[in-house]
Amino acid sequence: MLRTPLILILLFSCSRTIDIALPHTQKLVIHGYIAVGDRFMVSIDRTVNTQMPDTQRYIKNAWVALYANDVFIDSLLFYPQEKKYISRQASAEPGKTYTIKAGAPGYPTAEATAAATAPVPTLSVSHIKNARLDDVGQFLDDVQFSFQDPAGVSNYYLTSLHASTHAGINLLCVYAADPAIDRKQADLLPTGEGKCIEPKLILFNDRSFDGTTKTITLSAWPRALETIRDDSGVVHKPYLKRYAISEVCYKYLKNISSQDYELGFPSLKVPATGIGNVNNGYGLFTIFSVITDSLP
Repeated sequence: MLRTPLILILLFSCSRTIDIALPHTQKLVIHGYIAVGDRFMVSIDRTVNTQMPDTQRYIKNAWVALYANDVFIDSLLFYPQEKKYISRQASAEPGKTYTIKAGAPGYPTAEATAAATAPVPTLSVSHIKNARLDDVGQFLDDVQFSFQDPAGVSNYYLTSLHASTHAGINLLCVYAADPAIDRKQADLLPTGEGKCIEPKLILFNDRSFDGTTKTITLSAWPRALETIRDDSGVVHKPYLKRYAISEVCYKYLKNISSQDYELGFPSLKVPATGIGNVNNGYGLFTIFSVITDSLP
């Protein structure tokens, strides 16, 4: 059985299908979120005007072709258990541009192109306990990380902060004062009640720090950032995942998150017009790189 890449499980834990009014002409909805080094895996759905179970949304008889730098390299096959089309051997390589073309009976051919982003290594990570107080006098821990932003190009990032898998508690909220981080209301006090940021959707770009060493500080509830030793003596630490993403992915996630929907990444069933990168269809095809760091 094919193993689902870790990002598909960890980035968002819940999802909700959202139906919106769409034109009567049905088009394909393509969602493909591929980490550099992983095989290609995409879902092919259909646009609908009424509620429909996922089992009926999936297109099982599509054809899906994959190109690298405009050269055909693979046909993706449908795997019923995963409900996804998966490449037989091809995996994403940094520096290459990939195109997905897909079609099915009764639907026009849709396609999307994405460049594979290169990873941006971590320079340092620190965990400072009881670093500050929130506006009601409760301690918050700080998590600081730094990296060297590549110069001369626009870079887009997604960071997610995770509690230890054995902590027995979910990390529900983080706070940040850095103006580079996107937030719904930038003028709010960063540690006030109700002013937190979704810990798995911390979006920022390098517009204000292009080509420099950047340090970002996140603050969170200390209980969620505890290191846990299980009964067998194995140590489980909280961790940070940093993604280098494309501009279109950045805008897509920013647009969806601004609507206060529960997100399911990569099962975003919101084929809204004006976002995404699927021509003659809907959805998002993107290739990202990811760096994972345990907190010290």
